[in-house]
Amino acid sequence: MCIDYSHPDARDGGGRSGTRVEAALAPTPRRQAGQACSTAGFDVCANAVCATNAAGTTTCQAPSTLRAASCRAAPVFAITRGTTVNVTGETGASSAFELPADCAPNSPTGRPEAVVILEIGGDLARLTVTTDTPATTFDTVVTVLPACAAPMTDALASADDGPASVASTVELQALARGTYAVVVDSFRPEGDRFGLRITAEQPLERSGASGPRDEDRYMVPAP
Repeated sequence: MCIDYSHPDARDGGGRSGTRVEAALAPTPRRQAGQACSTAGFDVCANAVCATNAAGTTTCQAPSTLRAASCRAAPVFAITRGTTVNVTGETGASSAFELPADCAPNSPTGRPEAVVILEIGGDLARLTVTTDTPATTFDTVVTVLPACAAPMTDALASADDGPASVASTVELQALARGTYAVVVDSFRPEGDRFGLRITAEQPLERSGASGPRDEDRYMVPAP
């Protein structure tokens, strides 16, 4: 829209006008831990995360508190060697896990995510985790942690876009048995539903000729 500032009223190129209003941008308000906040981005929490608390209101909360709550609520899937598990889920409304800058440099922070726990019962030749499934409806970033309580700087692997899509695929070679956490982050502010396809390949000396079999599992959607 073109505005002619020679007139007292604002006027566009089509001759339409209205009372001119001048405004100035103010710094984004910063809230402290425990204060009310907006998940829409109208303010920012200082060293905290804006999330819904037990009372149903949004306040600035410590990231460690949110991560612990996410880990307790995360669904757990037993991964057997030589199988493929399909998981569907939905991202939550807050972000407790932030990627290090060297993992996904183009990914914004403060995006909603979901956490899935994998209990792997035997050593694997390779573990593949991908959101490249029909159930995924948004741009994802996937991270695998050695434990749910581990800091994101200890991530075993992280992936953003694939070569031909915005789906994310992580491959880990020679993975030992144990409990791991998969964090599915959203590139968009609102997040959405996603699908995870988890393929566990057993060591070659124990591989059978029949190949992996499918097992469908479904995680409870985030509130």
